Amino acid sequence: PFDWEVPLADISTEVPAVATNLPASGDLCSCSPLQYDFILSLDQDCAVNDLVDNAGIGETICTADAAGGGASSITITSVQFLEFDTSGELLVINQDDTYATTTLVNGDSISFKSITNELSADAALGDQLDYVPGGVQLTIRGTMDNGSGGIVDVSNRITWSFTNSCGEGDVTVESGDGIGWITIDGTTDAHPEFCPSSVPIITTIAATSAPETTASPETTEAPIESTEVPIPEMSMSMSMSMSVPGE
Repeated sequence: PFDWEVPLADISTEVPAVATNLPASGDLCSCSPLQYDFILSLDQDCAVNDLVDNAGIGETICTADAAGGGASSITITSVQFLEFDTSGELLVINQDDTYATTTLVNGDSISFKSITNELSADAALGDQLDYVPGGVQLTIRGTMDNGSGGIVDVSNRITWSFTNSCGEGDVTVESGDGIGWITIDGTTDAHPEFCPSSVPIITTIAATSAPETTASPETTEAPIESTEVPIPEMSMSMSMSMSVPGE
């Protein structure tokens, strides 16, 4: 399904329209990292493929021609980084030839920036598809001592496609993933506006507050007035009757 000879697409310079709802409608997301940091792992071959199990990766292809000699006998002379569009036509939307002429050996590091750095959080994803990769291809070329005093050309071409799906677990590439002659040393996360899987999970722990202590209202005791009750005069009569004043 992948054509190794892919045309370089014209990148549109049209200013993306401002969107009122992000991301764009539909199930299209962009979880391509903003930057890839690779380590050359020339002691690996295409039997190493950690990307195939990542939910955000569609298809992977790895071809290599290197026989004998081993990693220590390989010198890398060029590395090309390509990003394809999402149309399925494998149109190239980004070509990085930073390492077109180089001298690298096993364990050296290389880095490439993705075209997704051009995405604007203020525009709908569907309005800026020229900056949304549908896949990546790395072509690594070099020379190798074949062990008999001769020098032969060697190469490794690695291609993977993205599902461009929007699931929270649809991870594309992660640090430590290896495929062919490269190992992912690190990445810069995709735009969180367009990739749910790159949004950090924040766990909120409710603060435990001490129970409020309600002070009892102060009670003011009213002073007790002492009232002298007049003692009625008692008059004794022969009949022993009590007379109360006012009766």
